[in-house]
Amino acid sequence: MKVILPIKILTVFIFLISEPYTEPINAQTDSLYYLDSIKVNAPAFIGGELTGRLLLIRNDTLQLSYYGKRFAIPFDKIRTLEVWGFKKSNTWQGALYGGLAGGLTLGIISAAQNSGNEKGWFTFSPSTAFAIGFVSGGLIGSLTGMLIGSQTESINFRKVKINNIRYLHKPRPGFYYLQTDSLLSGKHKLRFFPRNKKEELKNFHLDLTFGGVSSGASKDFETAMNTQNWNDTKPVYGLFTAGPTNYEYFPKSEKGLSAGIAWTLKGTYDLNKKYQAGIIFGNAPTGNTSGYKKDIKYEVKMEYSSFLISPLFGVKITDAVTFAVGPAIYFNKVKVSATSSGTKSKFGALFQFNVIYPETTTFYAKLDAQFRLIPKSEFGPFDIPAREISRFEKFEADFSHFFLGIGLGISF
Repeated sequence: MKVILPIKILTVFIFLISEPYTEPINAQTDSLYYLDSIKVNAPAFIGGELTGRLLLIRNDTLQLSYYGKRFAIPFDKIRTLEVWGFKKSNTWQGALYGGLAGGLTLGIISAAQNSGNEKGWFTFSPSTAFAIGFVSGGLIGSLTGMLIGSQTESINFRKVKINNIRYLHKPRPGFYYLQTDSLLSGKHKLRFFPRNKKEELKNFHLDLTFGGVSSGASKDFETAMNTQNWNDTKPVYGLFTAGPTNYEYFPKSEKGLSAGIAWTLKGTYDLNKKYQAGIIFGNAPTGNTSGYKKDIKYEVKMEYSSFLISPLFGVKITDAVTFAVGPAIYFNKVKVSATSSGTKSKFGALFQFNVIYPETTTFYAKLDAQFRLIPKSEFGPFDIPAREISRFEKFEADFSHFFLGIGLGISF
């Protein structure tokens, strides 16, 4: 019959498509290079695992050096094979480390600022303050670390399929070997080196940093309070007590992070591989000092801060580490009340040491240390708006201080 031939063709077609296809389709080939660091697990042949350098692949046999000895291992004896030299994003690792660093930093600061001796509506024990600070700092640190980590990569071991590798008898592109490392050593001294590292470094940098400052002018303000007799003891009364339950001693000061968060905004341009120029703006609430006079039963509080503008010239010790110096103008402000304040501008100097990481990515983290040299300024007199108008006479204060902060920047 005429239908026999079509039936035979259909039968052959069904047989072909029903047969399992064992060959890989579009399988990814892993390239292995001469002197790659490899980890070979062949328990039936070598009794375990070896980590050494790849010397040769020939006739389904892999040759590697392990502490000066050459081993030849057949493919059919290898259970697993791993090769070092594959990039992996550090996003989640950055989130973990950033979260821990941010949580511990803010937790310790919060615990230090809530010693349990303060009085007020919202006070916490040191342990509770640490927990609140750890959660808050951990969240901020994790987000920052995730952003920084997403910009970087680490080099790791990765498993490869033995039946799907290609061997090239040359070092892996983009890597180099330390000159002090023996070619037969089992220790992998493979180091990643971007071919276009110079091109990857960007010239413009803009970063925002937050931190704290040293005590600054607090000592001079306390001296002025003592000199002008704002140093009496103030009784503290309870809600349901007839007499004082405690006493406050004056003068007293809040300084460092207790006075507030300082910040800086900095922009720089790399003139070449060695030098950079830039400008920095910043504000630092350097502290506040309170005094008390029992004869007029009045407590005065002086808050002081310093705003700076400075052009900077920097020397790049490395791509990540810079030392900079420049002249600066400081606007030092003292506020006594809503109607009584004074600002004095002074020319001084700024010395800065900062470290960024990573230095070749768009976003980077920054550690910033500064010393701000500010000549002494004269303030006052101030009218004190007590029930009986008092006058705080002129005094001098040295606003020089250290700044330490961490921040986030962008290169372009």
